[in-house]
Amino acid sequence: LVLCFLFFLVKCICFCGVVCFCFQAEDGRRLYYASRGLGDGYKRQLVDARVDALVDALVDALVDALVLALVEALIEALVDALVEALVEALVDALVDALTEALVDALVDALVDALVEALVEALVDALVDALVAALTDALTEALVDALVDALDDALVDAITDALDDA
Repeated sequence: LVLCFLFFLVKCICFCGVVCFCFQAEDGRRLYYASRGLGDGYKRQLVDARVDALVDALVDALVDALVLALVEALIEALVDALVEALVEALVDALVDALTEALVDALVDALVDALVEALVEALVDALVDALVAALTDALTEALVDALVDALDDALVDAITDALDDA
């Protein structure tokens, strides 16, 4: 902003010098300068050339400063935009990776828990079925053995009783 003001000020000074010079020439009134010989006009030309060179140097410096300020602002804006885009992309990638890892871990844990529960339930069911089947088989075998033993004992007892009688 300061550089813009200085640039404007230099332009105004240049414009005013041209305008004042034009008005003096058109008006026909000139300030009275005592002539010191032929060198006065030459000296004024040297001063005007120095002023023009100074104005050109100031304008060049102001333009260079403005260009530098604009380039710095542009670079800063680009860096900020790139950093923001990179941060956003990294956050998105991290969120995606973490989500995928969590989903994989949850699926693995659920599968492990389900397999364990199914195996436990199957083992319990098999044990219960085997116990029931063995109990039934043993009960039936014992009953058959007892019935056979009792039949044999009764037959023997009856036979002994008949033989004695």
